[in-house]
Amino acid sequence: MIPKLPEGSRVVVEHTGDPAGPHFHAGMPKGRGEDATREGVNFGWDGTDPVKDGFERYQKIDKPGGDHHLFYRKGSQCPG
Repeated sequence: MIPKLPEGSRVVVEHTGDPAGPHFHAGMPKGRGEDATREGVNFGWDGTDPVKDGFERYQKIDKPGGDHHLFYRKGSQCPG
């Protein structure tokens, strides 16, 4: 299920093969204003081929401080 958010489509991607360590990236549709709040954007989660079918790449969402990498310790679990 893909939740509908008032801010539009969002994507969270786990990046496990980076030498810097495992981390996540968060993204949204490219664009400004209303473009960035579009719903139902296909970021490739339906299994389409990115080259052949041309699904849309996401625009990164930076955390405070400007970095878009959200690192975690391998094997750790979220509290709660």
